[in-house]
Amino acid sequence: EGGGERGEYACLSYRWGGDQFKTLRGTLAELMTTGVAVDRLSRTVADAVEVTRRLGLRYLWVDALCIVQDDDADKAREIVKMDIIYKNATVTIA
Repeated sequence: EGGGERGEYACLSYRWGGDQFKTLRGTLAELMTTGVAVDRLSRTVADAVEVTRRLGLRYLWVDALCIVQDDDADKAREIVKMDIIYKNATVTIA
């Protein structure tokens, strides 16, 4: 949740492939309290986490994780913001 807070972050621009770890309504509360272990992520997302850390950034925006994938209302609300999300990123990893 952004809550109006600001900070430097990276975005990941990538092509989804196959089944990957994603945020769902049933896992959202757990993920917000405990986070997700990097070894549960796809190789692409895990590599982006490593790049983000090496760049000294604290946050990484990944659509599969930051948009609740089985919630049409959340998707509709967040997809319209994607231009701003990418525009305001410190860096986009592709």
